[in-house]
Amino acid sequence: MIDVIDVIDVTDVMTVDEFWHASLNQNVDMYLADRAGEVEPPAEPLKFKAYRDAVRYPLDDRLPQALGDVNASFHDAPAGTGSTAAALDRAALSRLLYFTFGHSRLDLGATTWPYHRLVASARAFFPSELYCWLPRDGDRPAGVYYYDPAHHGLVLVRAGEHRRLLGDAVGADLDDARAVLLLSAAFWKNAFLYRTYTYRIVPQEIGILAGNALMVAATFGLHGHVHHQFLDAPLNRLLGLRTAEESVMTVLPLYGERRPLRQAAARRTSTDAAVLTPAIDTPHRQPSALDEAACRKLLRLHEASLLDDTATAAPRAPWPRTEAPVPAAASLPAPPERTDPAELATTLRQRTSGVWVFNSPPPRIDADDLWALLRHALSPHTSDLVPEGAPPCTECFVAVNAVEGVDQGVHRLETDGEGNAALRPWRPGPVAPDLQDVHYLSPPQVNYAWSNAVVFLVADRREAHARFGDRGYRIAGQEAGIVAQRVCTTAATVGLTARVHNGYRGTSIAEFLDLDPDVCVPLFQIVLGRSRPTARYQMPIVL
Repeated sequence: MIDVIDVIDVTDVMTVDEFWHASLNQNVDMYLADRAGEVEPPAEPLKFKAYRDAVRYPLDDRLPQALGDVNASFHDAPAGTGSTAAALDRAALSRLLYFTFGHSRLDLGATTWPYHRLVASARAFFPSELYCWLPRDGDRPAGVYYYDPAHHGLVLVRAGEHRRLLGDAVGADLDDARAVLLLSAAFWKNAFLYRTYTYRIVPQEIGILAGNALMVAATFGLHGHVHHQFLDAPLNRLLGLRTAEESVMTVLPLYGERRPLRQAAARRTSTDAAVLTPAIDTPHRQPSALDEAACRKLLRLHEASLLDDTATAAPRAPWPRTEAPVPAAASLPAPPERTDPAELATTLRQRTSGVWVFNSPPPRIDADDLWALLRHALSPHTSDLVPEGAPPCTECFVAVNAVEGVDQGVHRLETDGEGNAALRPWRPGPVAPDLQDVHYLSPPQVNYAWSNAVVFLVADRREAHARFGDRGYRIAGQEAGIVAQRVCTTAATVGLTARVHNGYRGTSIAEFLDLDPDVCVPLFQIVLGRSRPTARYQMPIVL
């Protein structure tokens, strides 16, 4: 391991541009440097946020364990067809919130991380939180609520009809939204251990949660829009959050039918009366508050990303793609989609990241199994970044090791935005030895020779910074997280484990993929294989 003190001066303030390089190439070194001189880490924060003396509204405690076919989430009706979702009543809202972010499993026995939800999280720290704006429904008033996964209920944060404020803050017309989900990051839940490196993990996890919300909502006929660009301070104030400790990272309005994002013409700033609300005190139990001195770099990085004026938001425009190598090889088109349905609720429970050391020899899978998890990975989702129908701001490369019907080598996943996908050969030849050579951690946590394939999700760093400035890092990570959740979830439909693993150096992986490391940044590495049985008893939490 390199001398981390020589690499990072812990007294310096890091810029977001420097963080692009440091977080992808120093990884564990960064967090060790930030922890220099500490005898032991502080106490781990509570897994669940507990509001005191708050008004609560229960959700259904008996839920049908069915949502619908996984792939149906990606087959939206065309905009303007008038297909309308059923009402988002208490029964539907209960299932929507639970399967988006519910407490799903308790591991018993020798385990360090016993609490699990229906999305992946590094070390199961779950720094994300889920809030929602809801209209009035019976005795429940209109207002913003916290989803309490520990008790599967709603906590009233602030009553009132705040639809217009939310629309002004995100710069869009939300008049016909059935609900608005607000995903926040509670930094100390991760930073108590990882310090500055938290800003690498948080966008990943927010994106994974957003991707899951979109998939689950689609099974109810709800069409979600993803807003990455919004006025941060007014939304944090609305939810009673202190920006240095917890901050809204993504906003997802949900609509009863597919319709395009309608951006507002009026300019708003964080000081406009239209987006100002009185400050509120929302005390919640937390054993230790964020250590601002220890997290000074993290907080400065986040502060640099905040948006104070909707006029500075980047317009929607197509995202550039990396030029294919010359000569271009013939692509392998996706076969017809399987007709046998895979229940999303079951799949979310079966999804697993595997054991700590990914080292279980899998049987070879066939091309149909690989396409089960790649087919919809780059399906369009409506966002404030790209035009309607355009693919996400993420490129997907697949290092194939043991897949019948697909040659060994690196392939790029390509899509035409109309449901047609193909794998373009990018770099032929065996991949496992090279991946093992550039593996970052020692001893290695992944045996690449026994993986079926490895998916890499890559961002264009220069484009992200040019369009979004210091907000570009978090946007790129969140967009990649949406794609990662699709890959991880659909992998479970064919019995594969999908392990998100950050133990790599970005420049080494970019060079392995024959990409320019100054431009192309691998934000996710997802190892695909089989899970080894363990002695732990994994007790499902079923409502």
